[in-house]
Amino acid sequence: MFRHQALVAIIAAVVFFGGLGRPRLWDDDESKNARCAQEMFDRGDWVVPTFNFRLRPDKPALFYWLAMISYELLGTTELAARLPSALLALGTCLMTYHLGRRLFRPEVGLWAGLAMATNWMFAVAGRLATPDSTLIFCTTAALLAYVMGVGKKTRGMVAAAAGLPSSAAFSTVVPRGWWSFVAVYAAMGLAVLAKGPVGVVLPVAAIGGFVWLEGSRLRLQSREQAGARMGAASRPPVRPEFGNLGNQLPYFAKLIFRHLRRLAADFPAAALAMRPFTLVLTVLAVALPWYACVAIRTHGQWWHEFFWNHNVQRFLEPREGHHGWLLFPPLTLLACFFPWSLLLPAALAAAMRRMRHDGPAATACRLMLVWSATWILFFSICGTKQTNYILPAYPALAVLVGWWIADWIADFQTARVRRLSAVWITLGLAGAVLSASILTVRHWLPQAMNPEAVKFGWIGLIPIAGAIAAWIFERRRSPCMAMASMAASSALLLALLLGGLAAPLSQEQNGVRLAEFLQKIPEQPSRLGQFRLAFVGLVYYADRKVEELATANDAAALFANEQNSLVATDPEGFEQLKALAPADLEIVAREPRFGRRGDMVLVGRSAKLVAPSMGDRVASRVAERNSMSSQQNGAQPCHR
Repeated sequence: MFRHQALVAIIAAVVFFGGLGRPRLWDDDESKNARCAQEMFDRGDWVVPTFNFRLRPDKPALFYWLAMISYELLGTTELAARLPSALLALGTCLMTYHLGRRLFRPEVGLWAGLAMATNWMFAVAGRLATPDSTLIFCTTAALLAYVMGVGKKTRGMVAAAAGLPSSAAFSTVVPRGWWSFVAVYAAMGLAVLAKGPVGVVLPVAAIGGFVWLEGSRLRLQSREQAGARMGAASRPPVRPEFGNLGNQLPYFAKLIFRHLRRLAADFPAAALAMRPFTLVLTVLAVALPWYACVAIRTHGQWWHEFFWNHNVQRFLEPREGHHGWLLFPPLTLLACFFPWSLLLPAALAAAMRRMRHDGPAATACRLMLVWSATWILFFSICGTKQTNYILPAYPALAVLVGWWIADWIADFQTARVRRLSAVWITLGLAGAVLSASILTVRHWLPQAMNPEAVKFGWIGLIPIAGAIAAWIFERRRSPCMAMASMAASSALLLALLLGGLAAPLSQEQNGVRLAEFLQKIPEQPSRLGQFRLAFVGLVYYADRKVEELATANDAAALFANEQNSLVATDPEGFEQLKALAPADLEIVAREPRFGRRGDMVLVGRSAKLVAPSMGDRVASRVAERNSMSSQQNGAQPCHR
């Protein structure tokens, strides 16, 4: 068991800590979270979150607290901002191992932990200064605490229900003592501090839904067994033969109605078995003190904006352009859970087949499916959709994949199993597409990025080599080494992409480059603003307030009495300002927008003071676009 945990920890460390501090912070969320924690740290304020010296009601404070502790130890750096996420991601992988071990066996835990550490989306979340990794850690801790609280009953719920009165069926699927409930609900309380009500609503819905469905099933089974012992025929009638569809519909309608009526009758018992008063008291004890303090300090403003704008409104309608159709969350699993999504359909199909039979594995499969389905279904109907929203479902999916892999490896020694040639071919093709994409996209990247893109163009050979190795090991009847090749190649690829290629690419962000520009000018601008554009990284890296200008009149007023003010905008914004601002207003710098069409321009009244200070790197960056920009926009070339 120790060897398994050590292997999971080593692979996870390679993925999450390799080059963790090399890339600059990414716009928008990462820079906002890191800057918010920095402003709280500078003020010594552990209650009110602010960004750009304004109230930030987007997220609760748990991640900010962790980042502040990291800042105290390491300074306000990119590494310090991301370290809490990486550490909690490592902890989540180890908890996923223990989920697989307790629900199935140690080999399942090993492959589940490796799948959790080496899938694409969780690897990204574990390396970003965002609350996602914190939320996933807390919700996974709640699930593991539930499994540990149920204890050995998890492995033998069916056997435990046999011989029990039907009223006691729910006692076999809930933790044994109040302390176990407190552990489960305390983890949910921390999740509420990490990301809000979703941290308790969905875990309670998932665990409570499993308790309801499984307890109702066990209660029905207990009643049937008692009726059989008494000689009563309590079982539903055997499905009759039907002559046509018209005869089938009434039968199945009555069958569904009977099951729904039984579930409705069992709901109060399931709800009471979850100890709702313990839930409320524990979550309030953990989360309420900070929520009450921030409400008092902000006179209720934080509460209103957070709960209404960032929870209710996000559920009801798309916000910030994050929309998608109903199947968006499950379909994104194909890319976000890669490469283990290649095995996920087979794992889900095997779990569905196993659920038709009684047994410990069937019960564990039901728990994992209910947990993952709760998160996926909720965010499928949610108005605002993002790929990271369903990340708390990943540990359960990883356990199912790990269970399927462990059974596939075991069956290799005893039975004839299907080959995974299609999986290895798809993995190799993905590597080829990755290399081709990097080498193709480099033509649209800044000239400074071309050498880096060429250097990393070979990175697609890693999954290709992993696929070839896996195919060879499978042919030589070494299934364990085949899966190990897949895990190792994925870990190496993620570490090189996220810690290697991401570093030079992140340097090209407009917010980062604007901050470098400001550091090199001989006289700092008295006021700095943004009009029509928002570069969040500028606030973090300039380490000063950046005024958000809503209208052209607001931006023009900035130049009325301030000779050395600067405003970042786009060419259209500059044309609006020329009609309102002083006549000597000029474009002092121009750059292509990072990852988007069009240019970003820096506007000021004192270009002659700014231009000579530009370094060689910045000047060469813009030189490649000067002639094109002059022809397209009729602007004078930048003297940078």
